[in-house]
Amino acid sequence: MERNQITGLVLMALLMIAYFYFFPSEPPVETVDSGVDTTTVVVDNAITPDRIETAPVLDDSTKAAALVAQFGVFAPAADGEERTLTVTTDKLALDFNTLGGTLEKVTLNEFQTAYDQPLVLRDAKSTDESYYVQAGNLRIDLRELYYTTSASSQTLATEDTTEITFMANLGQGRSVKQVYTVAGDAYVIGHRWEFEGLGNYLQPTLLIDVKDNMRHQEEVVKTSRSKATVIYYTDEGDQDELSERSTSLEEETVAEPIKWVDIKQKFFSSVYIADDAFSQGSFTTSVPNENDTASVKLATLALTVPLDSALNHNKALSYRYYFGPNDYNILKNVEEGMRGIVYLGWPPVKWVNRFLIIPIFEFLELFIPSYGIIIIILVLIIKGMLSPLTYRSYKSMARMRVLKPETDKIKEKYPDDMQKQQQETMALYRQVGVNPISGCIPQLLQMPVLFAMFYFFPVSIELRQEAFLWAHDLSTYDTLISWSTPIPIWGATHLSLFTVLMTISTILYTRMNNQMSSVTGPMKTVTYIMPIFFLFFLNDFPAALTFYYFVSNLITFGQQGLIRRFIDEDKIKAILDENRLKNKDKKKSKFQARLEEAMKASEAAQKEKSQKRKQDGSNRQAPKKKR
Repeated sequence: MERNQITGLVLMALLMIAYFYFFPSEPPVETVDSGVDTTTVVVDNAITPDRIETAPVLDDSTKAAALVAQFGVFAPAADGEERTLTVTTDKLALDFNTLGGTLEKVTLNEFQTAYDQPLVLRDAKSTDESYYVQAGNLRIDLRELYYTTSASSQTLATEDTTEITFMANLGQGRSVKQVYTVAGDAYVIGHRWEFEGLGNYLQPTLLIDVKDNMRHQEEVVKTSRSKATVIYYTDEGDQDELSERSTSLEEETVAEPIKWVDIKQKFFSSVYIADDAFSQGSFTTSVPNENDTASVKLATLALTVPLDSALNHNKALSYRYYFGPNDYNILKNVEEGMRGIVYLGWPPVKWVNRFLIIPIFEFLELFIPSYGIIIIILVLIIKGMLSPLTYRSYKSMARMRVLKPETDKIKEKYPDDMQKQQQETMALYRQVGVNPISGCIPQLLQMPVLFAMFYFFPVSIELRQEAFLWAHDLSTYDTLISWSTPIPIWGATHLSLFTVLMTISTILYTRMNNQMSSVTGPMKTVTYIMPIFFLFFLNDFPAALTFYYFVSNLITFGQQGLIRRFIDEDKIKAILDENRLKNKDKKKSKFQARLEEAMKASEAAQKEKSQKRKQDGSNRQAPKKKR
């Protein structure tokens, strides 16, 4: 054999040894005869679909051991049969599941979505609800257990009440029981937990963990998101909430007892109500994907519930759900503080809504089917009630118009001295017996009513899906024209016709007022800017609100025209001249004296300050003497 051949064979042998050293073959798999045929049949190098290799089935003892390792004392209920049943009332359709004893779907029978679909408030896809207990070193979700029930699907009459019981039998006298109480005429569902023989196994705390990806029910997802939040009410009577308008992560931890927690949407709520109290809670809201129009917001709740009484004193752990509309009259009768879910403004605006607007609105609902007509009549009633204040305000404006020639002369006499203008003007008002702020007081007294409407209409579920004229839904905006690309800064993709009409009527009303009042200069310009501002601000608000303001402006035109017939400015001038003679030698009132003294003191201080500035300026400008 030639030397080159011998060298080649040696190199090949070395390469083979190196290969098997660095890349050893896998050791053979040790097989165990489990009694299950796991042979793979190969036909033409292909695996037949009906003979795909599967994992061997565990025998009963191995499976039982695995369940005990995972569920501990709850292992007997960790396997079972899943079955659903439905309980239907006039108001709700409730789907229960024996897996977890879960109320997994809630449908509101009296309402539909904006797209004429059944209004499902929650279901297995949108809501994940867990109930965790601690058994030794195991954290068990009671919703992963299988429960048995003798109940079946049923429909309740209005006057009926039923109980649906789910039981997890753990053996040796141990069990977990859930009982739901459903009434045929209510949105409230009772829910209680009963634990038997588990006092030595569980820690005395239960954690309710809820993730609710709020389903989109309304037409405009942007508006829905701005009204979706988590509201909670403490045992001390304090209510608070996460920011409604925020789309970023909002979170709150409450370390004090909580009476109820609400996952609130624009018009509907899912409320967890404790019969005693949740000991503490943590809440979050967020919008994971702003382009996802199928959901509004993701809300999470983590509520801690004390279990000691339920485990050791045979007392059921009970609380209630409220699944229903954000209706002020319904909520106020469910639980203390829940009427606050419908926000009616701050005092005194809230009082106007609660004791005036809502009672009138509900009374008109009894007789009038059209909500557009109800709004018109509501305007007439409110305007009629406020007419004495309107008359007084208009009369005050008439006095100011009569005095305008004299106030203009004062301004011409002291064009550069504002303090002197004010002094002389106040002296004139005192002589003729006119209070310059008397016209403002009636306007201020009307402001709570004006703002009450601003809060009332956006939260009125009665207006939901109610059409009037061209507005197909008074609870959202009406559209004159629309476009696809949002306008920069404003962000609008539509223009509301009622808002346009409201703006035009407000500008005309402002023009009429400016002609009748003594307002001049920059203030006159400001009065025209405000209606334009409201065009942009109210464009996304409910059509009912802008329609109300539009009708209110129209009625105000007629009201002022009527009032002008009863006010004679010549007669007012004669009265003012008569007052001038009466008050000629009259002593100043204490208030007037103090006011004039304050004005004089202010003027003196201003002059002194001005002189000091001049003196300081001259000192700085004076040349320095040479030493």
